[in-house]
Amino acid sequence: MNTTTKILLALAATTLTAFATQSPTAKAEQETRYLAFQVWPRMLGYPGIPPLPGHLALSKEQMADFVRGVVKAIGTTGDARHKLGFTVGPLCFDMPDEEIRQWIRDAFAVARENDVAVALHIDDSMSWGERKDLVSNPDNIETTDWNQTPNTSRSLAWGPSPTKFPPQMCYNAPAIVAAAKARAALIGAEIKRELAVLKSAGKEHLFAGVIAGSETQISPEFGTNRRLGFRALAHRGFSEKNPPKDLGAERVSVVKEWIELWCNSLRAAGAPREKIFCHIAFTDQGLRKPNARESYVEKVAVAPPEVAFSSAYRPGFSTYPEGGTFKEIYATLAEHGSPGWISAEGTNVSPTTMPGEPTMETYLAKMFNHGAVLANVFSWGIGGEAMRNNFFRQATENPECLAAYAKFLRGEALVESAAKGFSSSSFAEKMQRIQTELPGWIQKTGRQAEAMSLIQKVQSLGKEKKWQEMDKVADEMFALMKGTPAETKSTPQTPPSKSQTPPSSPPSDDPTKRITEKVQRVMQGAQKWVAAGGDPAVIQKTMQEKVKPLLDAGKSTEAEAELDRVLELLHKDAKRSESPTNPALGDAARKQLSEKIERVRDGVQSGLLSDSGRDPSPIARAMQEEFKPLLDGGKASEAEAVLDRLLEQLKPDAK
Repeated sequence: MNTTTKILLALAATTLTAFATQSPTAKAEQETRYLAFQVWPRMLGYPGIPPLPGHLALSKEQMADFVRGVVKAIGTTGDARHKLGFTVGPLCFDMPDEEIRQWIRDAFAVARENDVAVALHIDDSMSWGERKDLVSNPDNIETTDWNQTPNTSRSLAWGPSPTKFPPQMCYNAPAIVAAAKARAALIGAEIKRELAVLKSAGKEHLFAGVIAGSETQISPEFGTNRRLGFRALAHRGFSEKNPPKDLGAERVSVVKEWIELWCNSLRAAGAPREKIFCHIAFTDQGLRKPNARESYVEKVAVAPPEVAFSSAYRPGFSTYPEGGTFKEIYATLAEHGSPGWISAEGTNVSPTTMPGEPTMETYLAKMFNHGAVLANVFSWGIGGEAMRNNFFRQATENPECLAAYAKFLRGEALVESAAKGFSSSSFAEKMQRIQTELPGWIQKTGRQAEAMSLIQKVQSLGKEKKWQEMDKVADEMFALMKGTPAETKSTPQTPPSKSQTPPSSPPSDDPTKRITEKVQRVMQGAQKWVAAGGDPAVIQKTMQEKVKPLLDAGKSTEAEAELDRVLELLHKDAKRSESPTNPALGDAARKQLSEKIERVRDGVQSGLLSDSGRDPSPIARAMQEEFKPLLDGGKASEAEAVLDRLLEQLKPDAK
């Protein structure tokens, strides 16, 4: 079997599956810092505490039981500078006004009676399916295109599989705006009322803040993954004939203005500005699938990091650590003057089950040592006894965690580094290095068998999500390579053009090297295939269902034959549609056709069509079903006319 080829395939799959030190601001150091634990009732998407019959919110006694359990486990409530707290939510549209009002009053009472802080967490748009007065109005439902096709349900990336919620609402529909203002006014008035009580007792520090939103975003449609926001754009005066210059940026403005609407309304009703926070999730968290056609705005569900910064609120982020979570947060904070911020949601594990930082202390330190004023820890007690062994709970309630919580509440310095323990960011860096260096090391040393044995271990452990053991095997790989640096052999040559399938190398007598080179050529050629509108499933199916099983079975000859067929497919596609070679065409005509083909492909790859609500598949279909047959038949003029038509369709103002 071709070991290096196996390694290329295995490492690519494993990487996808597995996947700045800055001083805190003076202001953050001066104010109370909070360690809070979220508590919520059981409802759609939330495995919380079952509310009492006839209620949606938790009762005072249920919240008190939760708080007493946390205090007992940790052993202290801290002081006026480092305070233990609890966060109640989601305060959502599904809950009637009176129940929201009572929930807030009970929560503040529990805080006063147990000497802990309280924070409020608002669900600004997810749970609203019971508001029939709002859901029944089509103008309140976000749409998938300029024809104003309503979305049927909302897709939320809360785990490896998305969670289905009621339809994405339109944030600037008049009725939605009115409902948000009314609910924010109610919550803000209750905060003002309860703060007056705390102030009279000299305990204002027991209010940790209000989080206005829950990973605020414009989600894609559940099931179809179609991007939304066209209803909001219509309310801003845009249409198919009058589209915005930058559709992504315009939708981002919609999201930011929605957050500002909530926060300004809270402030107007009496909530203190410095205690109002937003909540977005722009880091990967191990949940994003690679998609070359997605714009960055789409990857972050129309809530890029700049949305978190406004004079109306302070920044808040989800902080499930996988890969570069904290580095990304630090970078965006630095770009905006390093303000105080909060972890609005998170714990020391990724939703993929991959552990985060080596210890809970390092996780907390990477927030509180970098300007965070509140860490809102999710998952304590979720699901009751039935979910005691849940991986989120194990990452939140274990003895090391309890010691770290107590250390923070005693005001002791938290240590960011740990001599031992798994680190998701370090693991990601290791896997990237191995993917880069190991194939060259094998070619130099010839020690395929040893490397393949370790790669197979990594694959097996990855399927079982045994991340710490994978990390140890990665260390074994580095130990194996130590003292024999990987070298990248290169021969000066003219690089392939942007649109060509990589040319074949001279045949090698070594089947291992030959197959490895062909796999690399397929991978490079497939990128161009997909960029041009080709169906990636065609290539992926052959590689996964034919090439890989044959290699696994040691049938290198048959595997190579399948690779040759894939390369021939890619070669024909490149030859027929990218570099016209019809002898009847002159050099100038061939060059002109090639340039237009490139412009069509660049237009499709740019994402312009999908960003403006138009389907790119008719372009790809026209290239396959109209342009290619005409070109193959020597009808260059007709073929060029097809390209001209497609280029017109790719213009921003095209219908």
